[in-house]
Amino acid sequence: PADLAPGLHHDRVMNIHPQEGPMRVTLLAALPLLAFAGCSKPPQETRVSGCGGFADTAYLAMSAGDDDDSAGPEDCDYERLYWWYDDEQQRLTVLNTSAWLNCCGNRSVSLQQRQDGRYLLSEVDQPEQLGLRCGCMCDFDFEVTADDIELGVLELVVERTVTDRDVPTEEIWTGSLDLSEVEGEVVVSAEPVGWCE
Repeated sequence: PADLAPGLHHDRVMNIHPQEGPMRVTLLAALPLLAFAGCSKPPQETRVSGCGGFADTAYLAMSAGDDDDSAGPEDCDYERLYWWYDDEQQRLTVLNTSAWLNCCGNRSVSLQQRQDGRYLLSEVDQPEQLGLRCGCMCDFDFEVTADDIELGVLELVVERTVTDRDVPTEEIWTGSLDLSEVEGEVVVSAEPVGWCE
């Protein structure tokens, strides 16, 4: 539709509201504090894709389909978690693909170590100015590259906060990453997202 935010890829957008244009929503929860007492945040670089995900990581889901049956049809895939580890630089990259969110919003991601030793990957999605959202959904990618991550088994919790939902924060995955394996992949949700019909 012509009234969607500029830059959206229409082949990866699903309308969810019968009326055209943005719809007003009530902000039900404030943006949570990401820096908890007793937690440490390693040096890191982050990025969040636009609608449709990162162009330079689109090949990941396609290559996964060559080895197993976990890939969905074209323009339809499961939410996944990819990671890569560089032992020499003690650098970890974590990429969460195909997060199914409203087309319009401000998003961020961060990685921090909790007091209990586990790492928290925190993804935040909040409405734009005046609490506005669009009448469509789309898939987004979240990526963190962090330094000073020691080799070993890393316990990871992935949380997503959508500030205008009734229950804003949801734990979407928890598990272990054996960094000695250098790279890995996890299917976060068994429910496909995208154009799945």
